[in-house]
Amino acid sequence: MTHVAIEAEHKCHHPEWSNVYNRVKVLLTTHDVKGLSKKDIDLAKYIDNISAKNHMADDQEEGDFQDVLTKETIMHWMLLYALFGRKDRCCSCGPAQSCYY
Repeated sequence: MTHVAIEAEHKCHHPEWSNVYNRVKVLLTTHDVKGLSKKDIDLAKYIDNISAKNHMADDQEEGDFQDVLTKETIMHWMLLYALFGRKDRCCSCGPAQSCYY
């Protein structure tokens, strides 16, 4: 979810999603076109690629993968905070009021 959230912020595209235990539901839609857009399709492809990589990583030793993921995740969140952590903006899109959450 972290990788997808970072990509969504980078692309200024905010999916609706929920996470319960080991399942994630993602709703991709573009509000200004009232349906699917290229942004939705591109993000869906990204999600598929990340999911496939995570399934391949399941075959690795669990500890090795978790160590790398933890360091990478921390670095990504630190970067996001540095770039978008100001109170007047929720992301790279602009003022918080312009984002659909």
